[in-house]
Amino acid sequence: MEIYSIRKERQRGNTVSEYERMSWDALRKSINGFMNKVNAINIKNTVPELFGENLIRGRGLFCRSIMKSQMASPIFTDVFAALVAVVNSKIPVIGDLLLRRLILQLNKPANKLQLLASLKFVAHLVNQQVVHELIALQLLTVIWRYLMMIVLRLQLDPDFAENEKKYEELKKKILGEESEKEGDADAESDEEEDEEKKEIKDESETNLINFRRTVYQTIMSSVDFEEAGHKLLKIKIEPGHAMELCIMLLECCSQERTFLRYYGYLGQRFCMIDKVYQENFDKCFVQQYSMVHRLETNKLHKDDTTSSSRIFIKILFQELAEHLGIHLLNERLNDPMMQDSFESIFPKDNSKNMRFAINFFTSIGLGGITENLRVYSKNTSRLIMKKQKPVSLVPESESESSDSERDDHRRKKRRRTWGF
Repeated sequence: MEIYSIRKERQRGNTVSEYERMSWDALRKSINGFMNKVNAINIKNTVPELFGENLIRGRGLFCRSIMKSQMASPIFTDVFAALVAVVNSKIPVIGDLLLRRLILQLNKPANKLQLLASLKFVAHLVNQQVVHELIALQLLTVIWRYLMMIVLRLQLDPDFAENEKKYEELKKKILGEESEKEGDADAESDEEEDEEKKEIKDESETNLINFRRTVYQTIMSSVDFEEAGHKLLKIKIEPGHAMELCIMLLECCSQERTFLRYYGYLGQRFCMIDKVYQENFDKCFVQQYSMVHRLETNKLHKDDTTSSSRIFIKILFQELAEHLGIHLLNERLNDPMMQDSFESIFPKDNSKNMRFAINFFTSIGLGGITENLRVYSKNTSRLIMKKQKPVSLVPESESESSDSERDDHRRKKRRRTWGF
């Protein structure tokens, strides 16, 4: 029993350690993901998501990731400093740990770029009131001390002018006077070349065409929307090309025979990453809505529609019913001001088209929106039945007597022909 209990405790300890290791890896990946996508626009949305993670446990991961990201992109130092300021206001331990690591990094022998990045980070933390001003003054004192040491090493030449004249004389003896003339001629030619240089502007939009081609190839060659989004994020998207990316998504979606959720999920992913794409998609919607009159109107007739167009109408009305509800959708469709717009979808020209529309919407589970069309169809059929009245009705006795008279007349005619 003792051996069994010991084994059980060991297994339990192994499972706990494995779970802790998995949670640690997930926390590290999540923090690195936040550091990679944060910017001045989406920092407001990133902060709540970041606090959703266990930052107290992962404070070392947070400091390491933000220092690494800041060193790789010093231009976003103000964004990282603002993020640290928000986190430090709730969890001061993280700000203290980050400052200690930055100071230790300054003391280590490193390259110039790493030193400048660390100093810039500390300066922005001072601006965000995360670090006290005395830290900045102490750093300036240390830098000034090393600067004075370098300045003291430099010794000025007291006979600078005389030594320059001596060297000029020596240069004339070695090279002669022609070297001076050649030097003057080279200087004049350089000035002329600078004047002739003109700024060349690419008005053929070659970069834009290449960008659209890259986006199209990436979208079409990806297996799913996650792979496409990951590849598109790796592309260096300039500020003016974000709108072109949204337009390309709409154009690729319009080329398909039916709507694919692939493009919807891909657009949703970009909208979640940055609000700029939300604004761009809003502008695209307004632009497409203003040009909707140029598109061909879908008519729900058996002769005028194909299977693809009927599938489009099916998906469209099912999405409307899902978001609005059957009751509200029915009210919108029965609006008197919009009846002319829905005349092709709910035709009332003949009974055949009406029955086709009613059967179509009933087959896709939206028969409730055809109630008015059903009532109209019944009323029209009643009117047609009333108009079709019989012209004359002959009694049965009269018809029998007329038949007997015809038979007698035929018999008499036969007797005459045969001579009876």
